[in-house]
Amino acid sequence: QLVGDQHRQLREVSRNAVVEISKSTARTGDFRSFIGNSLGGLASRLASNVPTVLGQENMLYRAKVDLMVALVSLLHCNPARKLLEETLVLLVSYWDDPDSYVRRAALELTEALLTSDLPGARELGRSGGGPTAVIHLEEEVARRLLGPECPDADLLQSLEHLVSRP
Repeated sequence: QLVGDQHRQLREVSRNAVVEISKSTARTGDFRSFIGNSLGGLASRLASNVPTVLGQENMLYRAKVDLMVALVSLLHCNPARKLLEETLVLLVSYWDDPDSYVRRAALELTEALLTSDLPGARELGRSGGGPTAVIHLEEEVARRLLGPECPDADLLQSLEHLVSRP
């Protein structure tokens, strides 16, 4: 398994290669469809590795960051609203990861997702999402900022500004 820090560069190169290939205009629709259809499995793998879900023996450690980056970067292959919402909820679940590297990456990727040009992405985090909103980002950000210890206040404040804009 390539989950250790010693394999981080290999994971990054692999992830970047897949992302760049998926963005190529020379790629056929079949390849992009394959990538788009695979995103649900990637999201499921990440969801099963939230620290509160399992014990240390199955953790992906910092490899979670590579999967999160790949997921957010490849959403252009399948920008379905449901997958965007699931990705947002998943990223927010990693805001509380004990590893600051993973936690900060999840916060940065949340901002990247909300500011992306994916259809409907900007509206995901807007205030006033109503009772049908899948997650209330403004509340999630405020809850963490009000906590006694807020190690990522800089990123949370940036997100707070983003989600409170009309």
